[in-house]
Amino acid sequence: MIKHVWSVLCKESLINQKNNNVSLLEVIEQIEIGFSIPTQLKDQAVNIPFEFTLVSLFFREGDSKSEEKIRLKLNFIDPKNKSLKTFEPNFDFPKDKRRLRSVVNIRGLELTHSGTYIFRVEREIGKDKYDLLAELPIEIIIDRKLVDISPSPSPSPEPPKSKLN
Repeated sequence: MIKHVWSVLCKESLINQKNNNVSLLEVIEQIEIGFSIPTQLKDQAVNIPFEFTLVSLFFREGDSKSEEKIRLKLNFIDPKNKSLKTFEPNFDFPKDKRRLRSVVNIRGLELTHSGTYIFRVEREIGKDKYDLLAELPIEIIIDRKLVDISPSPSPSPEPPKSKLN
């Protein structure tokens, strides 16, 4: 039987070549972002170019005679419980290993407004059936500066200046 041990969101993960241990750098609990946006788009979701990593550890109890596949569903949910993005990575758990570390690199997020977002980590246990493994909250603070980009009236050309000598 395979058990989920932990999942963590971080900026980067590094694996020590000597002992195969993992270091999680800049664990993500909160993100603050500021940007300017046209007034007309103030209620629209915004994509931000933010890269991060979701690292999970799985442990196998007992011996296995065959390789097993782990199918995950990662769901990014906004503060109003709206699903913004879903990822479905798959991992092979080799038969001769007791631990499996999964690393999912994610580029870019769609944000709607400030509040607590959730990264829901689920594992497929049957056709369209999932077991909830973890819910990872991220507090996101958005500072939107609204700018008016409505067209301004065209300036009227200045009359030519005459030059008298």
